Amino acid sequence: MRSIIGESAIFYGEKHAELDKHVKRAEGNSMKNLILSGNQIGPEGAQSLAEGLKVNTSLKTLDLFSNKIGSEGAQYLAEAL
Repeated sequence: MRSIIGESAIFYGEKHAELDKHVKRAEGNSMKNLILSGNQIGPEGAQSLAEGLKVNTSLKTLDLFSNKIGSEGAQYLAEAL
């Protein structure tokens, strides 16, 4: 799998807490691109995503345009990268 495109509310609400599982699972498939723009991902979703990014070393592009991660969520992501 080279790319996952989940634009515009594919992952929403409680699904944000599951982002880490999807990113971790994609590690074995060599995912290169993850596009999650417009999903209203907040700090909790960013924290979950960050947990997945800690183990996924194949990802090269992460698009989080038009989300609501804020400075708290950005800190989680920065620490994971």
